[in-house]
Amino acid sequence: NDTTGTTTGINEKSNTKLIVSPNPSTNIINIQSSSYEQITYDIYNSLGSIVSTGKCFNQIDISKLPIGSYVLLLTDKNNKKHTSAKFLKE
Repeated sequence: NDTTGTTTGINEKSNTKLIVSPNPSTNIINIQSSSYEQITYDIYNSLGSIVSTGKCFNQIDISKLPIGSYVLLLTDKNNKKHTSAKFLKE
């Protein structure tokens, strides 16, 4: 088995610190990250389904999401580094 030069498709996990506030929230979550560029985000519900996706700098409108627990996944502009955080919608 020669695996030289094989690419797995697994992206690197970032060491970027991510703070989501307020948590819990009702309308807007603020994103504080050591990355100051525009980021792509995906929001997953407790079943693992994507319920929202988009691009932002430091705020995400969650007002249309049902009450519940979510995971926010941020991806850098090169689609390589991922950072995640949990938040509650009230």
